[in-house]
Amino acid sequence: MARSLFDELRARQAAPTAPPKLKPNAFARIARFAWRNAGFVIGFWFLLTLACAFGLWRNYAPPVAASLPLEIALPGDHTSMASFGTLLGMQTITLSNTRADLLEDQRSDVVTTMRQRGDIYQLVFAPGAGDYYDGNGFLYHPLDEVKGRVAYALSLKPLFTAIAEAPNISSMATLVTEISASLQQGRDPQGLDDLLSESAISVEAMMRGEDKPVDWSKLADLNEENTATTVTILAVPRAGQEAAARSLTLKLLNVLQNSSDTTGSLSQPGIPPPKRAAATVDGMRALAAAAIGVIFVALILALAFGRFRLVLAAFVPALAFLFPTALAVMLKARADWLAYWPFGLGLLWLAVALSLHTVLAKVTYANGRKARESVVMLADQHHGPDLAWLWLLLTLPFAGLVLLAQGTALALIALGLGAVAFALAITLPTALLRFIPEALQWRAGEWLVPAHRALFETGQWQWLARGLGALLVAVSAGYLALTPTRMEIRQADVPVSVVASNAADAEITIKRLKAFSEAKAVRWLGMFMPKDAEAKREAMSLLKDQFPRITPVLSEAPADIRDQLETLQDSLKEIASNVQAKPRLKMAADDFRRSLSLLAATSDDRQVRQLENRLFGGFNRLAERADLLAAVPPPQLATLPSELHTLFGTPEGAMRIEVTPVDGFSNAKLADILEQAGLNVLHPSVEQEQANRAVIQSVSKVLGLAAGIGLGVLLLALRQLRAIAAGLLMAVSCAVVAFAVGRFWQVEWNLTTLLQALGVTSALLAFVWPAARHEASTTTLALELFLLPVLAMVMVLPFDALGVAPIANATLPVASALMVAALIVGLLRQHRRKPEGFF
Repeated sequence: MARSLFDELRARQAAPTAPPKLKPNAFARIARFAWRNAGFVIGFWFLLTLACAFGLWRNYAPPVAASLPLEIALPGDHTSMASFGTLLGMQTITLSNTRADLLEDQRSDVVTTMRQRGDIYQLVFAPGAGDYYDGNGFLYHPLDEVKGRVAYALSLKPLFTAIAEAPNISSMATLVTEISASLQQGRDPQGLDDLLSESAISVEAMMRGEDKPVDWSKLADLNEENTATTVTILAVPRAGQEAAARSLTLKLLNVLQNSSDTTGSLSQPGIPPPKRAAATVDGMRALAAAAIGVIFVALILALAFGRFRLVLAAFVPALAFLFPTALAVMLKARADWLAYWPFGLGLLWLAVALSLHTVLAKVTYANGRKARESVVMLADQHHGPDLAWLWLLLTLPFAGLVLLAQGTALALIALGLGAVAFALAITLPTALLRFIPEALQWRAGEWLVPAHRALFETGQWQWLARGLGALLVAVSAGYLALTPTRMEIRQADVPVSVVASNAADAEITIKRLKAFSEAKAVRWLGMFMPKDAEAKREAMSLLKDQFPRITPVLSEAPADIRDQLETLQDSLKEIASNVQAKPRLKMAADDFRRSLSLLAATSDDRQVRQLENRLFGGFNRLAERADLLAAVPPPQLATLPSELHTLFGTPEGAMRIEVTPVDGFSNAKLADILEQAGLNVLHPSVEQEQANRAVIQSVSKVLGLAAGIGLGVLLLALRQLRAIAAGLLMAVSCAVVAFAVGRFWQVEWNLTTLLQALGVTSALLAFVWPAARHEASTTTLALELFLLPVLAMVMVLPFDALGVAPIANATLPVASALMVAALIVGLLRQHRRKPEGFF
C-alpha cells in the first residue's frame, strides 16, 4: 500500500529527544510569575488598555495632514538664493501699438489692474515708467541727444522771457503781432509753432470741460515722454500662484487686443510643475481596511498554526499594544497624528514579532503536550535571551533613526513603547495560555516540520537556493545601477541665474563668466546704470536758473479779453496766410485761431475768464523742471528703482546675474556647466540635482545610523566568526534587494517614507540574526522569516483594494521589500537537520 506524502515526510522525521532540564533564569521566573498570577496579569493589561482608550478618546483631534516633510539641508547659500526663487516663474508681457500715446495709457491701465491683485502678483514693474524715470530719464538718453535738448531749451529762453514779462492775453496778442511782422522780414522765431499748437489744444480741451493747461516744459523739450511703440511689463507671481497669474494676464491681454489695435504677448517659461496636493484619508474607509486587514491576519495565523486559540495568544498582545501607541502619538503630534502612522506601524511590527517569537518558542517546547508551568518556563529559559536580542535589534535602530530624524522626544517615546511591547510579549501570552492550555497542541507541526525539512535540506536545493539568491541580489544591484535615483521632472527652459554675495562679488563673477564660451551675455543690476552719466549731468547743469518765473496777475474783464482775442485772431490769420511762414507754423497758427474763434462765439464769460489760466497757469513748471534736471544726483546702484532691487538684488546683499546662452545652447545645459564650475547657480535643473543629492545624503545618514546600531547589536549577539560573516552577507544582500524594490516603486523620500524605512531596516536585521545564529533547520525560523512579511502584505492589501491610497501607496513598497528580503534570507541560509529533533 502506497504511503501518502505526509506519511513519507513523517517517516523522515527524527524522533525527538528529551528536552533540556529546567534551570530557571530571570526569564523563566517571569514566566512562572505570569503563569501563577495569570488573572492579575490579564487584568493589569486590560485596565491599561482601557485607560489608554479613554485617554485617546479624550484627546482625539481631527487629522489635518497625511505626511510630514523630511528636513533636508540643501548645499549652497540658500538664505540668499531663496529671495530669488520666485523669479523662476516671472512673466514678461510685451505690448505693441503704433500710437505711442495710446500704448502708454494702456500700459498704465494694465499695470494698475495687476497691482490691485496683490494676492496673485508679488511684483509688477514696467521698465521706463514711474517716478524714478520721470526724474532720471534724461540720463538714459544718448549724450548727444541730451546736449541737443538742453541747447534747444536754452535757445527758447528769449521767447519764454518775453512771455513772462506780461503773462496775459494782451501781451500774447502783442507778441504774436510782432512775430507776424518779423515774418515779413524773413525771420522765423524758434518754438513758436509748438507754442501755438499746444495753446490750441489747451483751448479746445477747456471747451470740452477738461483741465489741460499748456505744458511749457514740453515746449522746451524737457519732459520725459515715452515715444516707444513697444513696451514691456515684468510680473512676478506669488509662490503657488503661477497658474492663476498666467490665467489673469492672458485675460487682460485678450480684453486689450479685442478693444484696440494693440497686440500683446506673454512669456512665462518658468512655471514650475504643480505640487501634488496631499491626498485626504477617508476615515471610514481606513477603519474598514484596517478591520479587514486584522481579520485576514488572524486567518493567516490560524492557517499557519492550525489552531485558532494559538492565534489569540500571539495576536492579543499586539492588539493591546495598539492603544498605548495611538495615545502616545496623539499626545505628541496632536492634529498631525495621521502623519505619524508609520511610526505606530513600525512599533506594531515590533510587538507582533516579539509575541510571535514567544508563542512559537512555547509551542516548540510543548512538543504536542498541553501548556503547563514547566513548559512555559523552559521555553522562556531557553529563548528568553534570544527574545532580548531580537527586541534590541528591532528597537534600537528604530529609536536611533527617530532620534536623528525627529529629535529626543519621539526617540524616548519609541524606547518607552518598545519596553511596553517587550513586557507584553513576555507576560501576556503566558497568562493567556494558563486559560487555554490546549492551544499549544497545534496540528500544523505534524506536517509543517517534515515538509520544511524535505524541501530545504536536500543537497540539490542547497546549491539551487544559493544560486537563485545570488541571482536575485545581482539583478537588484544591476537595477539600482542602471535606473536613475529619481524621476526626471520636465522643466521649462527658464533663464539661468548666478547669485553673488554682493556687488563686488558680482563684478568678479561677471569676469569669470566671460571665460565660458557657452555664455553669450549677462544682465545684472549694474546694466541699469546710465552711461556717460557725469557728462550728461554736466550738460543739464546749464539749465540751472535759466528760465523765468511769473507771479499771478489779475485777469482782465471779459469784454476786454474778447477785444484782445479779436486782435490775436487777426495776427494769427496773417501768420497762417504768410507765404514765407513754414507749413507747420501756418497750420499751428490756423488751429489756434479757429479754437479762439470758437471760444469767443460759443463760450460764456466764465470760460473766457479761464483762458489766461489755461495758457499761463503752468508756466512756472518750466523753471521747476529745468532746475530739477540741473540738480539730478549722481546715479548709484542703491538709488535704482526698488523693483530692480527685487529682481536683481541690492549692492549690500545678494545679487542675481542673469546669463544668456549662445544660440543653439539650452539654459538647462548652461546651468549644469556653470554649477559644475563652482558658481552659485539658480535654475530648476540645478535645484533638482542639489535637492536630489541632499536627500540621498540625508537618507543615507539616518539609515546608516540605524544600520550601524543594528549591526553592532547583531555582532554582539552572534559572537561567532562564521555566523557574523553569514549575517553580514545576508544583511547586505537584503539591503540591496530592499533598495531595489523601493526604487522600482519610485519612492518619494519624506518623513513617512523614512519612518517605514527604519522599520524595514530593523526587520531585516531581525531576520538575519536567527538565520545566522541557528544553523539547524527550524519551523520556528520558517514561520518568523516568511510569516511576518506575509502578514504585512495581507494587512496592506485591503487599503489598496478600498482605495485608501495615502496609506496603501506608502506601505506597499515596504511590505514588498520585506517579502523579497525574507526570500533572500531563506535562499542564502544554510539548512541542516537538527540532531536533537526539536524544531
